[in-house]
Amino acid sequence: MRIARPALVALGLLALPLAACGSDNSAKVTGTTTATSSASSASASSASSAPSTTAAPGGSSTSAGSPSSSATTSATGGSTTSDPVAEVKQLATAALLTPAEVGTGFSQGTYTPNDPNTPTACGSKSADAVVPPGVQVGTVIQNGTTNQAMLEEIAAYQDAAEAGQPYTAGTNGLACTSGTVPASGDQVTISAPQDLTSQFDGSTKATGWQISGPDIQAIVVAVQLQAAIVTFQFQAPAGVDATQPDPIAVAKTGYTKVHNS
Repeated sequence: MRIARPALVALGLLALPLAACGSDNSAKVTGTTTATSSASSASASSASSAPSTTAAPGGSSTSAGSPSSSATTSATGGSTTSDPVAEVKQLATAALLTPAEVGTGFSQGTYTPNDPNTPTACGSKSADAVVPPGVQVGTVIQNGTTNQAMLEEIAAYQDAAEAGQPYTAGTNGLACTSGTVPASGDQVTISAPQDLTSQFDGSTKATGWQISGPDIQAIVVAVQLQAAIVTFQFQAPAGVDATQPDPIAVAKTGYTKVHNS
């Protein structure tokens, strides 16, 4: 796996690239953390009231509840236009982690959404191909010195039931013990999923995985909060002591930021 640069490689969890910061040896997925966060709601309260989505893989469109905008009347009798999808996207974007919140030495990278048609590491359909999100935002935060990187993505759906479908598809995409990274063809070993729900207060469910290969070590954390899914993917070169920042602490900080938005 090409890790000589802080580029991201797609494993296909929730149609996201795989990113960095986790240690395969000492940064255990179930380890305790000292994060200052305790709950999350990826704009779930706002997302739950967003219009339903009818998007095909590779894009999204809206229906039921005003496809693009809803007219409101101002106090002066004029009319203004509000876009509920844009409002949720704005909230979700503001809830993404910043480099300073991840750790010293990290800077902003370039986020590019995955192609929904890219399969998961285990060969199944990506989550975005199963149910395209109504709103999807993300960020890449990287450390050029250590080649660590973190990808966070927030996806919002019509309701919790709809969000549960891509969550299941994403977890199924990491259900094999040995997988293939679609972007490179590299083979990776995937740990059994670990239930992290108790570590993310108020979450519908949370799951973590450790992933390793000849050149890579990674931790993936996916959290569903009502109608939203927040994923964190941490990656670093194999053999590097990447216990700082602690992946679970970072994920909990991001989860709380989303919950409070």
